[in-house]
Amino acid sequence: MRHSVFLIVKEALHNVVKHSGATQLGLELTAEGPALRLCIEDNGRASTWPQMAVGGHDGLGNMRRRAQALGGILEIQSKPGAGTRLVLNVPLP
Repeated sequence: MRHSVFLIVKEALHNVVKHSGATQLGLELTAEGPALRLCIEDNGRASTWPQMAVGGHDGLGNMRRRAQALGGILEIQSKPGAGTRLVLNVPLP
């Protein structure tokens, strides 16, 4: 579980640095009852899901598959010009 969560965080931060042009980033990790919640937000230029998946890059798809393999849910909220918010919720073992 730790490795999969680490890889999701790594990919999310890579996307912010490489693609977003953000000047601010927020990261929050909490244990809420029997679940782990991770929230990463930036103020960069956001894209829609189809735009992010173009070009043969599957980082976001990999993050979703890792979350599902953990029994969790990965939500990506993105509004062009207003940043992106990624929320991962996974049950704790």
